[in-house]
Amino acid sequence: MPAHRFGETAHHAVLDGREVVHRAKVDPPSGAARPTSTVGGRNPARSTAVGTPLPTHRLPTRDDVVAWVGAAGLDRRTPRTRRTADEPHRNLARVRERGCTTDDGENEPGVTCLALPVPAGSPTAPSGASSVSAVACRTPLRPLVDAVAEIRDALGDLGGTR
Repeated sequence: MPAHRFGETAHHAVLDGREVVHRAKVDPPSGAARPTSTVGGRNPARSTAVGTPLPTHRLPTRDDVVAWVGAAGLDRRTPRTRRTADEPHRNLARVRERGCTTDDGENEPGVTCLALPVPAGSPTAPSGASSVSAVACRTPLRPLVDAVAEIRDALGDLGGTR
């Protein structure tokens, strides 16, 4: 399981409007520093790795992204949060290309994350996403990106991403 392999937190989340809702969280067996997420907690989908893959199938164009962002705007959660419609649009294109997404402090300072969509019967419309979220000083983003195939396999073994 990714949480134990990296000694970091694993999440499963679903999309609710423009927000991601954490449905499950597995913390590592040790380590005092952890992401602040909670089961049932919400974050803007566009600023989280676990939320980014969820609207991908609905937002193929920049105009679609602008309409989805709408009046809610793009608040800044950290200095790294994407602030224009062009940034989430480019990130969604990367998700389509790579099949995964990352967050390097965009939602919570000092937290990195790699997430994969969970197809649940449809390769184009994920039912949710699963992720490994890490405290950056312990696990920077690069080791997560380098292990994407291993993480995908582990999540697939749990009935997720295959």
